[in-house]
Amino acid sequence: MENKRKVYHYLHESASGVVDGEWKNGKFCFTLSEIPYELCIDPRDQRTIVVFDGHIPWGGLPKGDKVVYISTPIRIETNVQSLRKQNLTEEGSRLEFASAAYSGKGTYAYLDICRYALLLPKSVACVRKYDHKSLRPIYTLIEVNEKGVTWRTSSY
Repeated sequence: MENKRKVYHYLHESASGVVDGEWKNGKFCFTLSEIPYELCIDPRDQRTIVVFDGHIPWGGLPKGDKVVYISTPIRIETNVQSLRKQNLTEEGSRLEFASAAYSGKGTYAYLDICRYALLLPKSVACVRKYDHKSLRPIYTLIEVNEKGVTWRTSSY
């Protein structure tokens, strides 16, 4: 049994990539953005390890998936002037508006996202990431096959 394994990631405000992880003392260990992670994963499990920042829409994960890690919420924010305008036919957004201490008017919008680590079988999953400038949702398909992981976004 091989001691190392790949972790495919697509974090907020960064390009997708791959890091290597390995089992130490019965836990799978790897580092992303200088943060160490230790996951309880069975070394015999052949599913692919995928890490991303965002949300999982209802029905977005395939059968046979497993969420092995969810971080505490990470707050992302932008100026209200930079927000993408909402189309009235779209579902409501998760944005919240904060007021500046000196004015009492909303000056920026924020959104709480989480970092997820998933075990995915060879299939397609759908997750929601967010643009760092306008906080618009970017739906991302995660295609897992024998060659690895391909990330396809709705922003083409």
